[in-house]
Amino acid sequence: MGAGTTSDCAIRQEAAKPQGDGATRRVLIIAGGRIADDSAARDTILGGDWDMVVCVDGGSSHAARLGVRPDVIIGDLDSAQEEAVAHFRDVGVTFVTHPVEKDKTDLDLAVECAVARGARDITAIGAIGDRLDHTLANVLLTIKAASLGATLILTDGTSTVRLIQGEVTIAGEPGDWVSLLPVGGDASGVSTEGLKYKLRDGELRLGQTLGVSNELVGVLGKVKVQAGHVILVHTRRRQLAES
Repeated sequence: MGAGTTSDCAIRQEAAKPQGDGATRRVLIIAGGRIADDSAARDTILGGDWDMVVCVDGGSSHAARLGVRPDVIIGDLDSAQEEAVAHFRDVGVTFVTHPVEKDKTDLDLAVECAVARGARDITAIGAIGDRLDHTLANVLLTIKAASLGATLILTDGTSTVRLIQGEVTIAGEPGDWVSLLPVGGDASGVSTEGLKYKLRDGELRLGQTLGVSNELVGVLGKVKVQAGHVILVHTRRRQLAES
């Protein structure tokens, strides 16, 4: 391991829980998956009041291309471009290294690291990609993050994925697609506002497709879930058409 490199996250992962009031609150994670729109990604990065920016392995290549200096790069570095790694080592970025053969994905480790440093709100760009298994695993990480006391939002610039905890507000444009997918079992007490197809204290059953391809009718919508885990996928229709 070279200078600026560590094998830990300064706080033990198995004890990962949000820290006190002075700790990091909002963390941006740049993963190595697809980024559909560099302009939207820059807006996310520059428009966010981030307390910390973490790159996951190949996400360091995205950061170098977008002109972003991360605070931490975490992973096994098997998909990171050598030029990006060398550049960030030269400017003193901290590397949290892990072996290629491990029991968790790099994004999983990055989420744990962020929570260990006090993150409550985590946004991960480049976490939706061509590897379906990784994408599905990343979506399920939204549930793990919630169990650790944090909210994890995944985005590729066109679609945004998050777990609904209680009530969520959706900001977009009329015609944007909104899909509600129950995971781990049925969800009950599901109510929507501002969507074309309305639910009032309804039920979403595991394995059924009732919640797929709803639409925003205005610029704001709301979804409330009383029991169960529901994944919300918001796809910005205009950006999808332009990509």
